[in-house]
Amino acid sequence: MSKTFVAFVAKVNQKKGTSRKGKPYTLFSMRLTDKNGEEIDAWFQCAFDKPECQEGDYIKVVTEPRDDGNFDVKVDSIQVSKNPPANPAAKKKASGGKGGGAGAKVSESDLFGEIGGYNTEDDIRRMSYTAARTHALEAVGLLLEYGGLKLVKADSKAGVASRFDIITEAVDKLTIEYFFDAAGGRKLTTVADSFEGAPEGDGPLPDAEEDEFEAAGADEADGFEDDGEEFDDDIPFE
Repeated sequence: MSKTFVAFVAKVNQKKGTSRKGKPYTLFSMRLTDKNGEEIDAWFQCAFDKPECQEGDYIKVVTEPRDDGNFDVKVDSIQVSKNPPANPAAKKKASGGKGGGAGAKVSESDLFGEIGGYNTEDDIRRMSYTAARTHALEAVGLLLEYGGLKLVKADSKAGVASRFDIITEAVDKLTIEYFFDAAGGRKLTTVADSFEGAPEGDGPLPDAEEDEFEAAGADEADGFEDDGEEFDDDIPFE
């Protein structure tokens, strides 16, 4: 006995393979979510026919139940809504929640103030340090180019070591200055000053790393083709 679903397309899967005769093939299947944003616990198998719908579409589809709890889709029965309701699952995804909860909360940092989105204080610290280090290297490069650093000119091992120490010290000092300039919104003239929380000049620096962030979004849906049939929007999802 056939069963009709009205639901959102959560995912369209493709599985490629090769037959024993060496011919390539592609199998298609779908996962659906109901109007409440809850995923229907079953696979909707389309066999070798690509379903004419996309992730995020609100569809009406006729299926045949299988003994394993999944469903065989009658692909030519798929209709895509022209006026779909809001997709609760897309809202949950965009807000970062799986159960319909609120999105990321704003946190408070003694050093950086309010931190919004999905960043943590460590994220901001690493990004601020990386930016400060980059600008410090650029500044020291300019100082070296225009003679702004007094360096030992001797080509001996001691002279080379001295130049290395002077350049490294200059980069470290400017890194700390720029880091706390950005964090506290103030201008440093020395490495160790009266700014609360600033480390001494020879103290440890934050680790330099960059994190990648992913923003979540939802696909737009597209519409129903009118086949003259009344669209039953209250079909239960069992």
